[in-house]
Amino acid sequence: MMRYDAARDISVPTIGVFDSGFGGLTVLRSLIQHMPQAHYAFIGDTARLPYGSKSRRTIARYAAQSAQFLVREQGAEFLVIACNTASALALDAIKEAVPGIPVMGVIEPGADAARAASRSGRHPKRMPVAAESASANARFAIHHGCRWPVANR
Repeated sequence: MMRYDAARDISVPTIGVFDSGFGGLTVLRSLIQHMPQAHYAFIGDTARLPYGSKSRRTIARYAAQSAQFLVREQGAEFLVIACNTASALALDAIKEAVPGIPVMGVIEPGADAARAASRSGRHPKRMPVAAESASANARFAIHHGCRWPVANR
């Protein structure tokens, strides 16, 4: 539900941010800096971390449960999946769990930002990446000239 901010005479969204731990707080901080008027709900699923050592099916189940909680219980109208592992392996399951809710992972925007920050501004041939085992072992696909991990099929 879009909330109304009478002081600014605008409607403000509720954005749900999900991570398997607390690393997603850096994503939340950036969102707040860029969109201070929005309302936020954050889940750091520390009870079940690390996600990287779990199966794809388990990661998808955990991520879908968190997404549903953010939407149903916290009123999130948009979701940002601040977890690389869930973004790489469970984005489709999350979208299916919360139909009609826009969902954004962090891999594609991160790859685009890395490309933009490269010295040439072009697509770098190699880019160092730190990742948990599930993300690191995912196969790579080329999309818009950038490479990032996607789920094995």
